[in-house]
Amino acid sequence: MKTSIQNVDAYPTHTDANGNTESTVVYRVNWTNFLSDESGNCAAVDGFTDLNTDNVSNITEFSLLTEAQVKEWVINDWGGIDSQEYLNKVQELQDKLSEMANPTSVKMLLGSCLIV
Repeated sequence: MKTSIQNVDAYPTHTDANGNTESTVVYRVNWTNFLSDESGNCAAVDGFTDLNTDNVSNITEFSLLTEAQVKEWVINDWGGIDSQEYLNKVQELQDKLSEMANPTSVKMLLGSCLIV
């Protein structure tokens, strides 16, 4: 599974539970998980992870954040790559790929509609 960070939501200014105030505090990460199979099919699932902003005394300045760093926050929030939550996300993508290869339902378009 590959995780891509689409964007983040940030508070312009935020004061934490200890009274520390910082600017541009990231509180939500919007991500997409991807998985492909040997046939070239690719499944994607979008989601978001809310970050704990109770203590902003050690935050990284927004302009210095990298996608790799933010992706690490998200995966750590899931419990790491060996966690059940991470494995559930992989399974969700594998299920989507399986459905692509062997659909249990398909959408069919009607040829035309008559208006009476």
